[in-house]
Amino acid sequence: MNEPKNMQKVIERVLKRITPSKKEVENVESLCKKIMEVAKSFENKYNFIPMFCGSVAKGTWIPPAEIDLFLIFPENLSREELEKRGLEAGKKICKKLKAKFEKKYTEHAYLHCFVPWKGKLYEMDIVPCYHITPDKIKSAVDRTPWHVKYVVQHLKEEQKNDVRLLKKFCKAHGIYGADILHKGFSGYLCELLIIKFGSFEKLVKEASNWYPQVLLYIEKLPEKNIIEQFKESPLVFIDPVDEKRNVAAALSFESFFKFVKACKEFLKNPSEKFFFPKEKSFSVQKLREILRKRDSKFYILMFPSLDVHEDILASQLRKLAKFMKRKLTNYGFSIHKTEYFILKDKFGILIEAEVWKLPKVMKRIGPEIMSKHAKEFLKHYASKKAWIEDGFWVIEDEREFQTIEEFIKKMFSGSCKKLKEKGIPSYIAKQGKKLMLYTGDSELIKLACGNEEFRKWLTKYFEENFNIFSIL
Repeated sequence: MNEPKNMQKVIERVLKRITPSKKEVENVESLCKKIMEVAKSFENKYNFIPMFCGSVAKGTWIPPAEIDLFLIFPENLSREELEKRGLEAGKKICKKLKAKFEKKYTEHAYLHCFVPWKGKLYEMDIVPCYHITPDKIKSAVDRTPWHVKYVVQHLKEEQKNDVRLLKKFCKAHGIYGADILHKGFSGYLCELLIIKFGSFEKLVKEASNWYPQVLLYIEKLPEKNIIEQFKESPLVFIDPVDEKRNVAAALSFESFFKFVKACKEFLKNPSEKFFFPKEKSFSVQKLREILRKRDSKFYILMFPSLDVHEDILASQLRKLAKFMKRKLTNYGFSIHKTEYFILKDKFGILIEAEVWKLPKVMKRIGPEIMSKHAKEFLKHYASKKAWIEDGFWVIEDEREFQTIEEFIKKMFSGSCKKLKEKGIPSYIAKQGKKLMLYTGDSELIKLACGNEEFRKWLTKYFEENFNIFSIL
C-alpha cells in the first residue's frame, strides 16, 4: 500500500538533484540570448536561419547544460557548400563569443565549442542542416528542427521533469544515447515516451511488462508494409514527424531488456540507486571464488588507447569480438562469451572459453560415399588416412592450432596491412604490435588488482543479467 508514496518520495528527492536551479536557468537563458544575437549578426551574410535545438530548446535539460545551435540553410545548397558555409559561419560565431572549438564529424562536419559565460565553460555544438521537410531530408540532422517543434508543441510544462527522470534513469543504466557505444534511448525517444504515456511513473509501469516486439505511435498507425521494415527492432516508435522512421531504431535488444528489468526492479523497490548507482567492484577474494567456480579460461586482449571517436572504436571492438568468436569456433574451440571494453587509457576484448586446448589430431567429415564429389575429396586428401562413418567419408587431419593462445598470437602477427587482410578492423590493426595478452585466472586477477576501472568492468561482466523474470 505504501509503494506509490515511497516512489513519489524517491522521485521528489531525485528531482531536487537533477532539476536546474533558478540561477542555472537564468545563466543558460542569458547565454542563449547572447549566442542568438551573435548568430543573427551573420545570418544574412551566410544565408541561414539560426535555431536552438536539443534539450535546452525543449526545456528538458539536466545540468550541466549542453547547447545545440543549428544553422538552417536553403535546400538548394550542395552538401559541400553547406559544410563550407556552416563551418565558416560557426567559426565566426565562436570568435565573437571568445569560444574555443574543434571540428567533429557525423554525416558531415560540425563544430564542438566551449563557450565562456559568467565564470563557467558551456559546451555547444554548431550544426549546419537543410531547411527541408522530413520526408525529403538529405541527412539525419535535417529532422532535428522538426523534432524540436513537435516536442515544444506537445510536451506539457509539468512533463518536463518526467523527461528528466527518464533520461537520468537511462543514463544510470548505461542505456542513454542512440550512439554506437550505448545503443540506447535518445533524448527525443525519452520525450516521446513521456508524451505517449503521460508521466515517468506510468511509463515505468507499462514498460515493466514489455517484451519484443513493442509497437508504439502517437499520431496514427502507419501502413503494414512500413511496420514490416522494422521487424528486427525490439521497440518500434513511429516518428510523429516522419512515419517511415523508427525513433527507437538504434535501441539494441540488450538495452531494451536492461530497461525493462530496471523498470520491474524500480517498481518493486523504489530507490535513488536507480538514478545514482554506485559502481560495484568485487574484492580479489570474490573474483578468485568466481573464477574457481566457473572453471573456464579467460583471455584478455588489451591495447593502448587511440585518438579515435569512441563510437568508431566501439563499433570496431564489437566487430573484433564477433570475429574472434566465429574464428575460434570454426577451429573447434568452444567459446562461452566475448565482450569488449573501453577504459580511459586502454581498450580491448575479453574471451571466455569453455574448451581452450584441443588434440593435434582431428577428423574432417567429407561427402557421402555415393556423392559425385567423393572422388575429388579423396584425391585432395590422398596423403591422409581415410575411413567410412555412417555413410560419409572421413579423413584424419592435423589441427593448425591446438590452443587459443596460439591462434591469437598468429592472428596478431605481422604488419598493420597484414592484420587488416586477416580481418582485423583498421584502428585495432594499427595497434596490433602493441597487443598485451593476459591469459588464465592469475593474470586476470593481477590485471584487475592493478586497474580499478577494469575491475569494475569485470564485476559488471559477471553480474549482468538480462533475464527479466529473475526479479526476486
